[in-house]
Amino acid sequence: MDSNWKIQITSFNCGKAFPHKERDSIEDISYKLIGDGIAQDMYIFGFQEFTKIWEGSFGRIVNSYLQVFALITLNLLHDKYPDKRYNISGLGSLGAIGIIIIVDDIIRVNRTKYAYCKKGILGSSLKGAVSTTITCSKNDREEETFSFICSHFNANEGETNMKCRIDDYNCILTEIDSQLRLTNFRNGHIFFFGDLNFRLNKFINGNEIEFNNDLIRQKLLENHDELNLLRKDSKIFQEFEEVPIKFPPTYKFLIPQAKEPFQENYYNLKRTSSWCDRILFLKYENPQITIQTDYKSIKRTKELVFTDHQPVTLMVNLPIGTTTNKLKILSTYEATFTKSVPLIGNVTDFIIGYTGWYINLEWYYLLLSLVILFIIIKLL
Repeated sequence: MDSNWKIQITSFNCGKAFPHKERDSIEDISYKLIGDGIAQDMYIFGFQEFTKIWEGSFGRIVNSYLQVFALITLNLLHDKYPDKRYNISGLGSLGAIGIIIIVDDIIRVNRTKYAYCKKGILGSSLKGAVSTTITCSKNDREEETFSFICSHFNANEGETNMKCRIDDYNCILTEIDSQLRLTNFRNGHIFFFGDLNFRLNKFINGNEIEFNNDLIRQKLLENHDELNLLRKDSKIFQEFEEVPIKFPPTYKFLIPQAKEPFQENYYNLKRTSSWCDRILFLKYENPQITIQTDYKSIKRTKELVFTDHQPVTLMVNLPIGTTTNKLKILSTYEATFTKSVPLIGNVTDFIIGYTGWYINLEWYYLLLSLVILFIIIKLL
């Protein structure tokens, strides 16, 4: 009987270009994200910019897209591992940020909780996080709590934007902890991932650097990666761990045009090449416990080049009952920048959503709306 948890987490910024209307393309994307290897107990898929900006204002639209992807993925998993049965145990969204949790039927899921934090402009859902916490057990052992926080931090380069990302992290963790205060969140397994948007603090031409050279890559990550420098100074992710990165930067790639030859790994030099897409986890209490990990980027094949990001995945194999260090939240935390006001954020989302919806209406809907407007004016 297997006495380990086998977990696979995948994070993918879709650049607002995911082909939701093309089932074959969705199957191809899902197949690439599942990857090869043995069957896992849990598959977690986290998306950023999963829809167009305006669609992110409507949770029903985003969740319907997530549901389609989840069902297609479920079928692929059953085809790939015919002796397994999987279930969708979690599906949630905030703006265009989405998360899906698919769990092996041998896992008994007792509770599922969601938490959210908006960190976009004017408190909108353009940035922020959605978290799913499941309490479950395997092999009739004592139940354990797993929390998966899918995030999209403030973008762009420079110190001011970096400070915004620090604020995003603190605010998201504090808000999620508050919403999950009646759960075992602080004492459970926590995985924090997404497009965290941390950049290199110097410009590099990603097309001229040998990222497969361990020494070159390691020097860049140690000396110039914002996230690593901030962690070293204990300013962020103080209690989290990241498996050493052995893959090239995941952003910003050129998106191939229809008439151009296919170039899967050509960077767009409008931005410095950076490791924006990351997966971290809360440190474990006993350093003697053997935790097997595999942290890698997913190759940018033709199915995945519709976005300027490269997906990353982390596979974790850890003994059942492994305990983490208890998460400590800064009780005195105060946002460096303006905290979101729910009403303002909701109004902003409303304006963004319906403005985008109207602009994207088909011509016959526009014509109908003009006719209705004309009738109303005549009646007045």
